[in-house]
Amino acid sequence: MGRFGSKFLGALRGSRRRGLFYVCLLCGAFFSVSCNPGYVLRVSWEEAGILLRRKKLEKILADQRVDEDLKRKIALVIEARKFAEEVGMVPRGSYSAYSKVDRDVLVWVLSAAPKTSLLPYTWWYPIVGSMPYKGFFEKDDALKAASKLEKTNFDTFVRPSVAYSTLGWFDDPLLSTVVRFDDVALVDTVLHEILHNTVWINNHVDFNESLANFVGSRASAQFFKRLGEDGKEEFEIAENRWFDELLFSKFLESVATELDELYKASEKAPEGETIAKRDDVFLRAKEKWNEKQPLLRSESYTNRAISLNNASVIAFRLYLTKLELFQALYEREGHSLPRFLGVIKELEKKINADNSDPYQSVAESLAQGQAGGLDSSVKPGK
Repeated sequence: MGRFGSKFLGALRGSRRRGLFYVCLLCGAFFSVSCNPGYVLRVSWEEAGILLRRKKLEKILADQRVDEDLKRKIALVIEARKFAEEVGMVPRGSYSAYSKVDRDVLVWVLSAAPKTSLLPYTWWYPIVGSMPYKGFFEKDDALKAASKLEKTNFDTFVRPSVAYSTLGWFDDPLLSTVVRFDDVALVDTVLHEILHNTVWINNHVDFNESLANFVGSRASAQFFKRLGEDGKEEFEIAENRWFDELLFSKFLESVATELDELYKASEKAPEGETIAKRDDVFLRAKEKWNEKQPLLRSESYTNRAISLNNASVIAFRLYLTKLELFQALYEREGHSLPRFLGVIKELEKKINADNSDPYQSVAESLAQGQAGGLDSSVKPGK
């Protein structure tokens, strides 16, 4: 759902967070009879509009009426698609066309959770299973749905999203909302979404999103690194953002651990007492993160006024869970994306076959200490 449209602590590079939930909307539209008919029609209408407005990237490049900066970014996307194939990803038809969206935000995403638990409220969709979010095309609709959940004692979190993946069911176009990104965020987004075409594990959205977040960040850095001096500035930006992402990921995990321990120890305590304690956890968390601001190397996580609750913690963790595991595997494979992806693809087969825990599977692979993957002939860093 790459990255949230609104900034968390200044910037979760919001606009880069992905709308993977969108495939759930589509599945609901085409396969489910339990959805609200109006909702289903709106989903179908919106997706049809996006698909009908598609124009091949090469045609846009050849059109003299098109703005030169748009042409430059489209050329960058074409090169990013080629790079994705080179390192073992499967672009299919994704990002081979462009579609203009007549708004800044594609969809508004709702997450929810009980006030005394980090177990997400989920929506079930055919094919992809349970998902911890639901998308709305109008902000008011998302806020109304959030209000209903809040009345039944749930925390909620509504965020904007400007990109999505349909996991290969459709040829996802490059959207005008995404073209507004800087070059690093644009390439990161394209590679993130293409990774979803390449690897997908049912009912493990946090693993899928965290993996795609990792691959998008690391692949975009390598993409610019190989450009030499022409990509030096962008490579440094990508590296600095990744440093901050890892820092925030560890911080967020510590907050989640403290909350989990609190909720477990307070199972029989009055709810009001537990809520008061968790509010204190959130307050201290804001203070701790403020102390870490001098360590940041980019604008991605600068501390601004934020509102933390269980729903927002869950939403952020979807993209930031155990990134250190992926980093360790990447390092073991000599910083080679083809070898890293080769290992992940092998693990995907096993996980989908026996429904094992994907993070545990990565940890076990690391414990075995054997590098390789499907393409062990590729030199590190290539």
